Amino acid sequence: MIDPFARTRNGARKLGLAVLGSAVLAGCSSFYPASQSTESQVASALAAGQSDAAIALAEGAVLARPDDAATRAMLGRAYLDAGRLVSAREALGDAVTLGDGSARTALMLALAQIGTGYPRIAVATIEAQGTAIPASERGLALALAGETARGVQILTDAIRAGDNSVRARQNLAYAFALDGRWRDARIMAAQDVPADRLDQRITHWAMTARPDLSAQRIAGLLGTTLAENDRGQPMQLALKQPQAPAFANAPAPNAIALNADGAADMPRLEAPAIATAPMAALPAPIGLSAAPNVEAKAAPRSAAVVSVRAPAALPQAGAGGSHVAQLGSFLSMADARAGWAVFQSRYANLRGVMPAIGTARVAGRTYYRVGAAGFDAQDAARMCQAVKAGGHGCLPIARERLGTPLRPTRMASAR
Repeated sequence: MIDPFARTRNGARKLGLAVLGSAVLAGCSSFYPASQSTESQVASALAAGQSDAAIALAEGAVLARPDDAATRAMLGRAYLDAGRLVSAREALGDAVTLGDGSARTALMLALAQIGTGYPRIAVATIEAQGTAIPASERGLALALAGETARGVQILTDAIRAGDNSVRARQNLAYAFALDGRWRDARIMAAQDVPADRLDQRITHWAMTARPDLSAQRIAGLLGTTLAENDRGQPMQLALKQPQAPAFANAPAPNAIALNADGAADMPRLEAPAIATAPMAALPAPIGLSAAPNVEAKAAPRSAAVVSVRAPAALPQAGAGGSHVAQLGSFLSMADARAGWAVFQSRYANLRGVMPAIGTARVAGRTYYRVGAAGFDAQDAARMCQAVKAGGHGCLPIARERLGTPLRPTRMASAR
């Protein structure tokens, strides 16, 4: 089997970096059963170091199959390999919107979000997967997103639990460095890095430790060169979204930050947080957040006429159903209820409907995941398209992935 990211991994090894990137990009062939021919061509181009050719092939495949999640994910991987982080974020986000709920796609999306300056959104993307992303990768991804102490703890626990691999040790070393614990980083890195290369590794980490160098950190981790003037994927590839209905915004309860004061298992970071655009006016969802708007793209339009679909009606929500549209994840039941009331005020199909709420225990904390139920896979994806068109986050998932279900309690419908 062709390994389409061999060049990326070899580059990462030469730079002496942690090995999360290679794990993220490995083994992509199994994700594209519907388009083996195109996938093989893209894989061959990437293996030969021909990123532009791979992207051209993948973009053509997306134009031919715009609603295929696997094809969008394939394009996102090609963009990542070329160092086009903004484009990768858009393509991988579209894949998730179309129903790709895999942990690997979520992890790659999180890396693209981190590299383009949205670390809090990346944390939400990671959290939505629970423990599906392996701890050795999840810990470093969280550290890269600014949750350095938490990432260190996850990686430490993974090693103590038996994952004493080179990947886990070196990812922990890098997490120590991101947390400013340089002595611990050197000690851990020295377990696998030759003495004559140890200073080179630590120096590289130190040179890219500044909060404003997130893109360089991600590109280095993936063993690629950061693309210049990446304004996102071509406009003709944009996922066509149904128009969201306009409703008055309900007042939102007090926000709760992921590293809020008093959270014993999530200390505040010493380094200044990377600035992000204002979040949507919702009650501080920890689960899903819509990606902020980016600067208008200057990519040339295709000469071909691009058809635009008419706005689609929202699917009917209700009880039962095999899938849910996960709308957010909150730190308390009170915030979960308030969040649902806000969603009801914005989407007519949710009025008078009880939410699906599940609890998940992640890294010592309980999260209350809120979703709209009564959907099959297709309708859950349609609902999430409408939510994202309104500027908010949403993830279509199988109902059992929402967490341990809570018994529904009566909630006032927004009027």
